[in-house]
Amino acid sequence: MKKKRTSTSFNWAISFIIFIPLVISLILSWVAYMRIHDFESNQKDIAHSTIERAGEDISNIIDENRRLVRLFASDEHAMIARLASNTDNLKLREQLQKKIKRFFPHSFAFTIADSHGNPLLDDFDGYIGDICIEDMRNMISTRKYAVRIHPNPYVYHYDELMLLIKNQNYLIEITENGARNTVIRENYHLTHNERARILDMVPVKHSMWHLTDLAEPGLFNQFRMRTYRTFGMIIVAFILIAVTFSIVLVHFERKRQQAESMRDEMLSLFSHDLRSPLIGIKGAMELLKEHSATIAQDKREHLYRLIHEYVMHMGRIVDDILDVYKLESGKMSFHFEKIPLSNLIKQAIAMVTGYAEQFNVQLEVNNDTDDTLLVRVDQQRLIRCLTNLLTNALKFSPVGGTVVIRTSYKHGKAIIAIQDHGPGIPQSLQPHIFQKFVQSRKLQVHNLPSTGLGLTIVKYIAEAHGGRVYFETSPGNGTCFYLELPVVNNSDTSLTG
Repeated sequence: MKKKRTSTSFNWAISFIIFIPLVISLILSWVAYMRIHDFESNQKDIAHSTIERAGEDISNIIDENRRLVRLFASDEHAMIARLASNTDNLKLREQLQKKIKRFFPHSFAFTIADSHGNPLLDDFDGYIGDICIEDMRNMISTRKYAVRIHPNPYVYHYDELMLLIKNQNYLIEITENGARNTVIRENYHLTHNERARILDMVPVKHSMWHLTDLAEPGLFNQFRMRTYRTFGMIIVAFILIAVTFSIVLVHFERKRQQAESMRDEMLSLFSHDLRSPLIGIKGAMELLKEHSATIAQDKREHLYRLIHEYVMHMGRIVDDILDVYKLESGKMSFHFEKIPLSNLIKQAIAMVTGYAEQFNVQLEVNNDTDDTLLVRVDQQRLIRCLTNLLTNALKFSPVGGTVVIRTSYKHGKAIIAIQDHGPGIPQSLQPHIFQKFVQSRKLQVHNLPSTGLGLTIVKYIAEAHGGRVYFETSPGNGTCFYLELPVVNNSDTSLTG
């Protein structure tokens, strides 16, 4: 079997259709990646500018508080010294606490320490803990002080920001809701998931703190999913468009290949089936031209008959090709009328009787229906259909054999069965029997000119009448073709359509 070749333009088109979605997918993937990257960078830039300004504000507050502490200590040095020498003087302690409260309205605890950083006042409220004492001792030994804790739990907090000590495994000091001692947590260190949400972190001057901004839970994942979903839908749309174009191109390429195959088949037909009668006509004409005076009358008549048969055969080839073209393109017109089925069969048999006698094959009719059974058909087309089936049966019938024509009625359908007793249809040929130019010359018992379009025309005409054609075959035991047509009621008066 000849392999069908695809055109260069089709190959280029398919390559282009595959290449373009691939390139677009890569570009859109890169755009999606850049969009996600820009979103994350933008969020981090916003966080950085926010915590940078907030960090400066906190640092300024610390500086201001340190200045106020020094100023207060200088102004109230005498009272502080008296209380340090007499820590049991509750009245003096109360007076000092009132002054501290007026001077530092947001303070909530104070103490006085000796030169070694040991508290001189008892901390009955538990506000002055080990960390506070450690801070005082470091300040005394290093003469430097960096704020580490001591936020007022009822005052200090920073919306959506956190203050923590980074070098103590991200120890939280102040959350967005307030100091850590107002927030119930099992662990006051940042969890692994919280660390993954850190947008930016800046150190706060004059403190051990780092100011930190954390992204909302799932912010980046949600944005990534939305972005990938949106761009994924665009990519899928491009792929679907490409697949659609590919299917359309494949469809047109198949049509082109079919047209090319039909052209090749027609060329083969013309080169074989038309060349033979042309050669015969040419030979007969040359014989008549060169020996017209010496050829006997009976020989002359034989040559004229031969030329006539060749011309008629060529006409049938052309007619078959034109009919198939009209049937396939829907350009063949039909003129329907109600006709008794028996009349159609009689006319078809009359047209093939000459072939039957020539091949010594009997035609036997078994009519299981009455003569009033009507079918609505185009008489000329349907007789063409029946004669094609009958001549096909005659070609494959053995000498002395019989072709049986049976008619029956079943479920509103008239069924015409044409049975031969020839070699049957080979298994390999059965799926293609109604295709154009399909025929088995080797199995023909009688050599009858054929175009290979007869059964194709039968199929198209049957379907145009709302019927169908099918067959049963047994290799070595013959073939039976069935033509099924809808039956009309006698009350149906419509004759044309």
